[in-house]
Amino acid sequence: MNLENWLKEYFHRALDWVLKQSDFMVDTSLVGTVLNGLSHLRGVRERGQFVVRLICGLGGNLTLRCRQEFAKEVRAALIYGKCNFMPTQPCRPSLNLGAAPLD
Repeated sequence: MNLENWLKEYFHRALDWVLKQSDFMVDTSLVGTVLNGLSHLRGVRERGQFVVRLICGLGGNLTLRCRQEFAKEVRAALIYGKCNFMPTQPCRPSLNLGAAPLD
């Protein structure tokens, strides 16, 4: 699978979730949220990397509580039966950056 397919399969669902919550630390536009999400996906080669960076990008402007819930939702819906990727710190998903290093 490649980045284009991951965007179609995962990005839109995650974006919808973030927009429905609308629990942002700073007011932002739809374009700002999308660009922030996409900016973290540069250089992604594996699905696990994609998911971690998706959480960081789309969740970056969410309140801590909402970001943690977002990470839990993304992991539950997109990771656990689809790519055999287990975060290194499942109890603190919003802070789990060690599983897929950023470029």
